[in-house]
Amino acid sequence: MNGFLQYYKEQDVYLIHVNNELEEKDFTIAHELGHYFLHKTLNTFRISNCSTALEDKLEHQADIFATELLLTDEIINAYPQIQSWSLEQAATFYKLPVTAIQYKYSQMQLLSKKRTENRSNNYFNLAF
Repeated sequence: MNGFLQYYKEQDVYLIHVNNELEEKDFTIAHELGHYFLHKTLNTFRISNCSTALEDKLEHQADIFATELLLTDEIINAYPQIQSWSLEQAATFYKLPVTAIQYKYSQMQLLSKKRTENRSNNYFNLAF
């Protein structure tokens, strides 16, 4: 587990727990913030025990939230030379998971057809 969002009802406090061994802690924190802003009224532990499809959808939405929070269009456009790098090189530069770079480049239509075909197995499913 990379991290999780925990709510303490007695104090009305949310805490984000992050695995200290992760290299991409910022993405995990942003992902958990996505759960807070998008899903805080849902009991995700109950959902994960009842529906893997719904759980996958919630995780996907939190990943997109994290990507958009940490990698804006302006950031991508500020370094146009990076757009020609491999997804792995860009992920290392931005300190984000490759799947986040792949989603963002696809969303901005920066992925070449060849890259898209080579990465189709790891591609973010954009259906909500």
